[in-house]
Amino acid sequence: MSKLKTRIPKNQKARKPENQIKAKLEFSKDEESLISKMREFGVGESKARSLVKSHREAVEREIPVFPYRLLGGTVKNLSGLFIKAVEEGYEAPQSYFESFKEAESKKRFEAERKKNAEKDKAKREDEEKWKRAAHRVDNLPEAERQKLWEAARAELLSSPKYKDATPAQLNILESVMEGYIRSALIETFAQEENQKSAE
Repeated sequence: MSKLKTRIPKNQKARKPENQIKAKLEFSKDEESLISKMREFGVGESKARSLVKSHREAVEREIPVFPYRLLGGTVKNLSGLFIKAVEEGYEAPQSYFESFKEAESKKRFEAERKKNAEKDKAKREDEEKWKRAAHRVDNLPEAERQKLWEAARAELLSSPKYKDATPAQLNILESVMEGYIRSALIETFAQEENQKSAE
């Protein structure tokens, strides 16, 4: 029997079987992304596609690790090293793990710095609020200030604790009371401001 040869006319290209065309197209967006990243390391297109299909998990592990393999030395065959690391399941280099520790340390430092900045800001805002409240108390109209003072004095004198106090003791109490009243008013005004800002 003689073998039959099929001649393809010069103006027509040989058609690939349908299953070969489909196989080339069956890559997800994630797989295409992995292929693209491997191409950056010099891996050829067909080898990259083959690795994604045969060693996908190893490829996913190696891509973030690979730059750390290159630290501290020169590599003549970049793609060859990548392919071997994937196919033979190389362990990640120590520098890769150290980078995580360093990143974690930076992250903790940044979080602490942010937390302290927020505390400082809250403290400054609180101090400003108390200053505004103190200014408001100090600038009360005289009639209002006298009314508040008389109410506080009457409350003090009605207390059974001070019913037997001498006039000298009451004078001392009243001078202490003046500072107490001022502080109480400042606190009241600061709380009012808090309620207004919360609304």
